[in-house]
Amino acid sequence: MDGRAESPLHYQLGACTHMGRARAGNEDHFVVWKPPRRADSAIERLLLAVADGMGGHAAGARASHLATDALVNSLHAAGADASNEDALVSGFAAANSRILEYQSADASTRGMGTTLVAATLEGRDLAVASIGDSRCYLLRRGELRQITSDHTVAGAMLAERADGDEPSAAEDSALAHQLTRCVGIDAREGPPDVFHEELEPGDSLLLASDGLTGPVPRGEIARIMDEGAGPWETARALVEAALEAGGPDNIT
Repeated sequence: MDGRAESPLHYQLGACTHMGRARAGNEDHFVVWKPPRRADSAIERLLLAVADGMGGHAAGARASHLATDALVNSLHAAGADASNEDALVSGFAAANSRILEYQSADASTRGMGTTLVAATLEGRDLAVASIGDSRCYLLRRGELRQITSDHTVAGAMLAERADGDEPSAAEDSALAHQLTRCVGIDAREGPPDVFHEELEPGDSLLLASDGLTGPVPRGEIARIMDEGAGPWETARALVEAALEAGGPDNIT
C-alpha cells in the first residue's frame, strides 16, 4: 500500500445542530461512526454524514434519521473489504429504498425525503458522496473550497453558464434553490455524486445543511473555521453565525 496512505492522521471532531429561529422542530440529523477497519490495514476508518429532511417536521425528521441509519447499516453490511466509494454508493441506494418503503407503509409520510452528504476518511484518503444541497467544504491553508455540487435549480444554472459570469436574478431567486435531486422521492434515483481528495495535515472538513450555508457567507464560514478554535467551539460558532443571520432553517 502507498506509504502516504499509511501515514497516521489524527482527527479532531466537533458537531452542533439547532432548529433555528423559524422552525418548530429539527429535521436535520448527523452521524459520526467508525466502519469496520480493513483486515490488511492498521488505519481506522471514519464516516461523517449530514441529512436535511423535508416533508413536514415529523416526516422530515423521520426521513433524515432513516437515511443516516440505512447508510450506517449498509456500510456495516459491506464490511471492511468494500471500497469507500462502493460502500457510499450502496449506502445511498439503501437510504433511498428505506425511505420509499417507509412511505409505502404510512400514507401520511408520502412526499418526504432528505438531502444527504457523507464522507469517509481513511488515513489521507477522503471520499465524499452527496445528493441534494447539503454541502462538504475543505479548508486548506486559509482557503475554503466547496467539494460537492448543489442539486438545485440554481446549481444547474451555475453549471451551465460560462465561468466568471455573475449570478443572474433567476439564480438568486427562492425558486432557483428548489432541489432537483433528493433521497427518498424516486425509486429511479441515480447514484450520488462522488468526489475524492487526498488530505493534508492541518486540513479542516465541514459537512453542513443549508441552514448554515444559506444565510452565512462563505467568507464568514472560512473566517470562523480558520480562527484556530477547537472543533466543538468552531461548530458552535458556525451555528451562532447562522442564528445571528436570522436562523431561517435548521442548522447542522
